[in-house]
Amino acid sequence: MAALTVVLQHQLTGAASPAAADGHAFAWALALCALAFVPALYYPARRAR
Repeated sequence: MAALTVVLQHQLTGAASPAAADGHAFAWALALCALAFVPALYYPARRAR
């Protein structure tokens, strides 16, 4: 969460509009979620009972 705050603050200082900065932070949030999803693919599946 703190990383997204830093990205948003950094983009707000140099962005033409707040919407552009928000869009950039949203893209980072999606990228971080995708990155976190990759290890979850390697979790073992449930065994049938």
